[in-house]
Amino acid sequence: MALSSLESLLVQKRINPEEIIKSKVFVERLNDEIEVSFKRLSYTKYKYFKRAAIERRRNVESFDVDKYRISIILDCLVDPDFQKKAFLDSFGAPNGEVGINKIFLPGEIVTLGEIILKESGFSEDPFRDSLQNDEEATGDEE
Repeated sequence: MALSSLESLLVQKRINPEEIIKSKVFVERLNDEIEVSFKRLSYTKYKYFKRAAIERRRNVESFDVDKYRISIILDCLVDPDFQKKAFLDSFGAPNGEVGINKIFLPGEIVTLGEIILKESGFSEDPFRDSLQNDEEATGDEE
């Protein structure tokens, strides 16, 4: 008996959560590509980072896309590793968030986050999807 598409996906195409994915990212200011290595985002971490990026002030919730993006990059990026103290010390960063912001420009941070989320099964514009979903959940609109 032939397997359905879903059965085939679940049985034959299982994802190894520890798999390291390499990707090239074009850095315009270098006019060159750099290679980064990362793990896919787990569902548990996705939900955690999403909840952690919701800021509550005066009974109003807003989604901090930048906090969400940085959390994902810090958790998933393997090379360069912004969680290694020696690496951070080499350019005077007290933590990974500061390190990412010191090394990468804002657009490069967006690109890294999008690459990681796309490899984790999200759509072409994963941060916009997250924003819309959170606005619907909180009743906020753009």
